[in-house]
Amino acid sequence: MHSKNPASVMVFGAVANDGKLMRLHFIEAVLKINTAEYLKILEVLLPWIRKHYEASGIMFVQDSATDHFSKRVQEFLKKELPVFVPKDIWPDSNPCEFWLWSAAEAISNITSHKCVSVLKASIKGAFSKMKKKK
Repeated sequence: MHSKNPASVMVFGAVANDGKLMRLHFIEAVLKINTAEYLKILEVLLPWIRKHYEASGIMFVQDSATDHFSKRVQEFLKKELPVFVPKDIWPDSNPCEFWLWSAAEAISNITSHKCVSVLKASIKGAFSKMKKKK
C-alpha cells in the first residue's frame, strides 16, 4: 500500500574513487538549495576531503544542479581546490547521478516510509550495504 504523503528528505553525500563515503547529510525537504545553501554544504565537504586526501590528488566532480555552476560556486571551488574542473568541461553525465543514487533508492525505497527518521535510517542502511567492487 502506498502512502499519499510519503516521507521525503534531500541527501548530500560524497563518494571518493577509493570507495570512501562521507557521512551523509540530510537537508530538510522544504529547504530550497540555492547558491548560498550549496556554499554552506561545500564548507562541510571540503574539510572532509582535506582530512582524507592529499590536496593535489583531488578532482572534484559535481552533478548538473543549477546551483553547482553558479559563478560564486565556480569561483569558490577554483580558489579552494588545487585541481578544479570548470563547468564547461564537465562530463555530460556524472556516474553518481545514475549509478549511486539509483542503487541507494533501489535498496531504501523497497517500502514507503511514513516518517523522516525511518527514511533516513533506510538511506543510511542502503549506503552501508554498497561496497566498492575491485
